[in-house]
Amino acid sequence: MSKKLLTLIFVIGTLTVTQAQTIIPRAAFVLTSTNASPEEEFGIENELSTGTGFAIGVGYNYTIGNIGKSVFSVQPELYFIQKGFNATTKGEMYEGEAIFDYTADQKYKINYFEVPLLARFEFGSGNTKFSFLAGPSLGYGLGGKMKGTLTLDDGYDTYKQDIESDIKFGDAPVNDEEIEDLYFDNRLDFGAVVGAGVTFSNKVIVEARYGLGFTNLSDDNDSANRTIQFSVGIPITLK
Repeated sequence: MSKKLLTLIFVIGTLTVTQAQTIIPRAAFVLTSTNASPEEEFGIENELSTGTGFAIGVGYNYTIGNIGKSVFSVQPELYFIQKGFNATTKGEMYEGEAIFDYTADQKYKINYFEVPLLARFEFGSGNTKFSFLAGPSLGYGLGGKMKGTLTLDDGYDTYKQDIESDIKFGDAPVNDEEIEDLYFDNRLDFGAVVGAGVTFSNKVIVEARYGLGFTNLSDDNDSANRTIQFSVGIPITLK
């Protein structure tokens, strides 16, 4: 085989690989929750509900080839994502001889760097293409905030107070008698992602994803993260 032919094959192969690589910056609105069940305590009501957050990052899509009528590719990603949940606690508290009904509304926002490794299948041709994706993910907890409002009612007057704590990972200090921070056991968040999307004219990708966490925030109870993402991405073909 001549050197010219080998050179031509190499160039064609290089162009094919280059055309099959895409960078996808994306931003998402995130619904965040947990699989925890409210703890039942005498005289205290606990309720958990869905919170909100956002995600922003970038994916790298590398086309492998055709499987049937679909185009198969792998897509590692790196992005910042907010997870967490909302909680409401109701009960009674005593201060001297006074009895207060209290309600604590709290929003937990926990920040992560997350790295999913996704398999992506794309169908269709022309200006509209449909895709399905799935794969494992690993998140690294950065910390976060709990913000909320404490409402006290003694039957005559109502008092409100803002409450706030930093969220950290690891063991709480043993000798600190007034710990204001909140501590979760597990910084790493292993999970899985599944989703579907639509690509319009190879310029905009709209996706919906579900994130299923397998790692509990606390070792003492079920407290794994759950997310639903609605995102927009801009595919940039590398040439």
